Amino acid sequence: VRTHTLELGAALATVRASSPATPILGCDLGGRDVHTVAPLRDAIVVIGSEGRGLSPAVAARLTRRITIPRFGGAESLNAAVAAGIVCHQLRRQPA
Repeated sequence: VRTHTLELGAALATVRASSPATPILGCDLGGRDVHTVAPLRDAIVVIGSEGRGLSPAVAARLTRRITIPRFGGAESLNAAVAAGIVCHQLRRQPA
């Protein structure tokens, strides 16, 4: 079994060069409410660590920043939970 590793910022640069129409969305507290984003057929969703967020190298490759609005007194969401919410919201079907 072969394993290949690549720094995420470099990998995202490759994606933007080979498929510029594919949006790269990054979860960020200052981003646009994910509930207002139209459903997407294709996208790359980047979730940062709960404590540090996205690295500068990754943030530089984003085409859009999105966020899940806070309700109540929760400080943050688990990264895996946030990824599930975002992916579900981006693939929803119109009513």
